[in-house]
Amino acid sequence: MLTSTVCEQFDTLRENLSDESDGSGNYFSTSGMLTTYCPDKKCDNDTNRINGGCLWLLDRFYGGKSVFSHYADGKIDIVVYIMMWLGYKLNQKLNSQFPNINKFYNTHMKDFYDYKKDINGVDGYSTYNDLINKHNYVLDIPNENMSKFYDAFKSL
Repeated sequence: MLTSTVCEQFDTLRENLSDESDGSGNYFSTSGMLTTYCPDKKCDNDTNRINGGCLWLLDRFYGGKSVFSHYADGKIDIVVYIMMWLGYKLNQKLNSQFPNINKFYNTHMKDFYDYKKDINGVDGYSTYNDLINKHNYVLDIPNENMSKFYDAFKSL
């Protein structure tokens, strides 16, 4: 179920990694909010920024027991919304390299430490990879289709 707290977290991300270009082709704020989530703390390319945004969302909703129960209301379905966002961003910036989430996941997420670290206090899901793999059916959906789902989600 989509709640206002879920929407607020996505709104915060969109303030820092916009869905719309600023006119010069830039979608990324220099505020630094995502820097700690980008690989090697470097948000110097689209791949790292998108990866950082995905990790930021996962951390907001699944970063620990209190976050999980407050924001995610104890449900793993929010990971599907995160995957819709990821497909949208890949379609927007990197679709020729990654036509679906699966290729991006296998190349940039699956073996990255932050996706493999333990989630403390969340029963049934040990890592972010585990959460994503529980919904692996979304990984092969073309990014163009994920973008349409995300557009519908944004309008809620």
